[in-house]
Amino acid sequence: MTELCRKHQLSAAPDGKCVLCRRPERSPFSVREPEAESLASRLLTYALALGLVTTLAVMVRGLLAPSTGPSAPSNAAAAGQIPSRAQAPPSAPETDVQTHAETAPTALGRSEETPMLSYEELREARRGVRVTMYAAPWCYICDRSRDFLLGRDVQLREYDVANDDAAATRLARLNPSTSLPVFLIEDDVMIGFHPWKLEDAIDAAAMTQ
Repeated sequence: MTELCRKHQLSAAPDGKCVLCRRPERSPFSVREPEAESLASRLLTYALALGLVTTLAVMVRGLLAPSTGPSAPSNAAAAGQIPSRAQAPPSAPETDVQTHAETAPTALGRSEETPMLSYEELREARRGVRVTMYAAPWCYICDRSRDFLLGRDVQLREYDVANDDAAATRLARLNPSTSLPVFLIEDDVMIGFHPWKLEDAIDAAAMTQ
């Protein structure tokens, strides 16, 4: 009669062990079967994989993106010679009327020979500056310019180019595009209303009175 295994009730060998008894035990370090993996383990695996993919994508984008860092300083800046408004370019040769595109001599660009005036002296000198404005009734910027100049204690003279043909002819000579307003600060031309440039031009004219 065949001897049976006491544990599994299967046919046993002379040593009393059956086929199941002889099956090797699973090592605690063996890989788990997919069906035995817990939900937490799967979520952790997916999170690690997603983090790795995101990190690689950021690194690749950083390598391919153009450099947006600050540009190298210019030679002038490196030497401490940074241009400013005080370093104005040399003025053009003198003519009867000096025409400049959108600019006029400014107080900040005056020569070193121009005397420095106190606030009261400058205010008094501004009263002798002649400012001529070419304007038109439909020009609302001209209205703003007029209000600005009336508060500057200057000798303002205004020409209406819409009703004065001679003034319109002079305007075309000073500014061929005939845009308004146009100013004559003494003999220097400024095209367009730029408050701080106009203020500086008046100061420059006052200091040369």
